[in-house]
Amino acid sequence: MHPQNRARSRLGLLARGFCQSQTPRTKEGDQVVAVDAPRRFEFEDGFADDAGNPNLDVPSMTIRVTLNERPEGGTRMAIETTFPSRDAMDQIIAMGAEEGVISALAQIDDLLRAGVGSS
Repeated sequence: MHPQNRARSRLGLLARGFCQSQTPRTKEGDQVVAVDAPRRFEFEDGFADDAGNPNLDVPSMTIRVTLNERPEGGTRMAIETTFPSRDAMDQIIAMGAEEGVISALAQIDDLLRAGVGSS
């Protein structure tokens, strides 16, 4: 995984911060934009170096996460990512963001089993 993505593969950590009502802005410059607990949250996601300093040479993206109960049981999570342009999307994908998202999503079941974010 690209070093910038290693520091940024934190969907699980951001979700934990959202659930625990921590500060809406991370050191790396991510910012929670909207929260409709427990159904939806939206945040601006940027990139950082290994020290956690924002990398303004890489475009940020807006990520919206929605959670809906399924009639047959369980919960459906939908994630929508919006990029400022097609070029920005291509740049972020070329940096390994797809692998970073897959890695972050693979953590969700473990986080839920561990009770992360529950009171």
